[in-house]
Amino acid sequence: MYRRNVESAEYDQVSKKWIVKAKNVGGSDEIEKYFGGFLVVATGETTDPYIPQIEGLSSFNVNVLHSTKYKSGKEFENKNVLLLRLGILAWRFH
Repeated sequence: MYRRNVESAEYDQVSKKWIVKAKNVGGSDEIEKYFGGFLVVATGETTDPYIPQIEGLSSFNVNVLHSTKYKSGKEFENKNVLLLRLGILAWRFH
């Protein structure tokens, strides 16, 4: 659903389906309805990774890795690691 803004998502107990209303922002501004058995929330929190500037961090000889770049823990075997977990992405490291 490109160029759509989700206006609402409701689960209908009778039909056992999600009803998603989305506005077509590609020109028509029409509200469209979509129905599905599952709802996947993919809002793009990781599309613009942000690493805050932390005072004194540059004085350490360390690698800083944002969770969007994390693939596996293999590269961290037998190393001391400090993990700062904030927000929705914290679950990825469990």
